[in-house]
Amino acid sequence: MTDKFEELLEQRHENAAGWKREGKKIVGYFCTYGLEEIMHAGGLRPVRVFGPGGPYKLSREHIQPYYCQNCHGAVDEALKGNYSYLDGLVSPYTCEHYRAAYDSWRINLPLDYTRFIDMPSQTDLPQSEEFFVQELKNFCGSLESAFGVSITDDSLCDSIKLHNRNRSLLKELYGYKAAAEPVVSGAEVFAAIMSSTVTPKEEHNLLLEDKLEEVGQRKGPAGEGPRLMAIGTEMHDPDIVKAIEETGARMVADELCTGSRLVWVNV
Repeated sequence: MTDKFEELLEQRHENAAGWKREGKKIVGYFCTYGLEEIMHAGGLRPVRVFGPGGPYKLSREHIQPYYCQNCHGAVDEALKGNYSYLDGLVSPYTCEHYRAAYDSWRINLPLDYTRFIDMPSQTDLPQSEEFFVQELKNFCGSLESAFGVSITDDSLCDSIKLHNRNRSLLKELYGYKAAAEPVVSGAEVFAAIMSSTVTPKEEHNLLLEDKLEEVGQRKGPAGEGPRLMAIGTEMHDPDIVKAIEETGARMVADELCTGSRLVWVNV
């Protein structure tokens, strides 16, 4: 049976199109460094951009075939028209692959607003902090100018609290799969984390509270097979985790941009 978080992932385009009809301004973003809090503080609706599994036929005409599947998936989805509801696109600098995906999208599917955010690669220098603070201020100003919104200290603090609440709830759910006798599957947790990137945090927090109450009442382990940890960058499809766990193994930990890295440290 598909749970609510999987439904949110599967219906993410339909849901976003509904927000568009309601007059919401929707901004897509690449990567874990998407700065959701800043966009949310301006009354915008941020959504993480990613694609389903391949093959990716359209994107191969626009970016190098050896670029990663994450980038191909995002560009392919865009070229199919599945992201036509976006009012803007934000790309923090993480790698040359994502930079190419952003440039391809910007050139082939122009949007009213696009923004490339430079990220310091060396973070332990005072100059890096000074640079990045100014980069964030410039980002705020560009959103305010493009969308006619106001991003205040108060709205930003409220947004940070809301997003930190989401991280804390997800981390609590993550703890159930990492327990000695996990009562929740890795696929369930993965779907919960990924769906948080395409769902308003106000709604997602309520769903997480209900999920945690239900999980807390479960009896017995979800499985007793080998305990595995996934290490890598991005993964978007809960079915990958399901396939692993259907062999009897348990995905009890990860070090993924779409897993623990997304929720482990509060802002």
